[in-house]
Amino acid sequence: MKGIDRFTIKWVAMISMLIDHVASGLVHKDTVAGQAVGICFNTIGRMAFPLFVYLLVDGFTRTKSKPKFFLRLLLFAVISEVPFDLMSSGRILNIGYQNVMWTLLFGFAFMWATQLVLEDKFFDGVRGIALVIPVLVGALFLLCGYAFRTDYSLYGVLCVIVQYIFVFISKKKPVIAHIRTDVLGLFFVILILTVMNHSEIFAAPALLLVMNYYRKADKKMPKWIGYAFYPAHMLMIGLLSIGLYRWTGGLIGKTFHVM
Repeated sequence: MKGIDRFTIKWVAMISMLIDHVASGLVHKDTVAGQAVGICFNTIGRMAFPLFVYLLVDGFTRTKSKPKFFLRLLLFAVISEVPFDLMSSGRILNIGYQNVMWTLLFGFAFMWATQLVLEDKFFDGVRGIALVIPVLVGALFLLCGYAFRTDYSLYGVLCVIVQYIFVFISKKKPVIAHIRTDVLGLFFVILILTVMNHSEIFAAPALLLVMNYYRKADKKMPKWIGYAFYPAHMLMIGLLSIGLYRWTGGLIGKTFHVM
């Protein structure tokens, strides 16, 4: 058995996210049945974000064009905002809470800036600056995650930073204490998320997937399909939630607010 390829991990992450968002957008948790379904669906959904963090960092190390990668993240962060707000709050625009694409975008920006400093030797010969700048850049993007109130906030940006550090270390030390270094990174990602919210411990099965990950994919998912899935499924859940709220008299879904 070869293992689990990137295509499979991406589908697991997407389906996990879909199940989590169905619970967030359609399940009322003010009844015993609603609470049970919500807890079950949200538990399954905990795997999504750590897997997307892992795929983002892995994709960053593999991509042939970081500017195009960055622009795709930026484009879909903008496109996804209204669908995210409809699903999460029933509003067309909710400036108090931004979608997770912004979190991943800030994490990507940190990796790109750090690579310029450390790997591309942008400050070659000035070792002090080369060590200080990634720390300052990391602090800046952590602040961005917090200030912009993105999904997972600064914890999400920190997860990308930590995973990237372990992947960077893995180039010289691929195994630490008999554990693959990138897998160890994901362990700390889940630990960080668990500090943020104890329910994130249910993301632990993601470690089993990544432990069996091999980079050469037998199948490839077109980039635009993977990105488009995020706003498309949230828009459908958001509109369905608002429609069902009206049709059932508030038993299912969310009420609609213009702002």
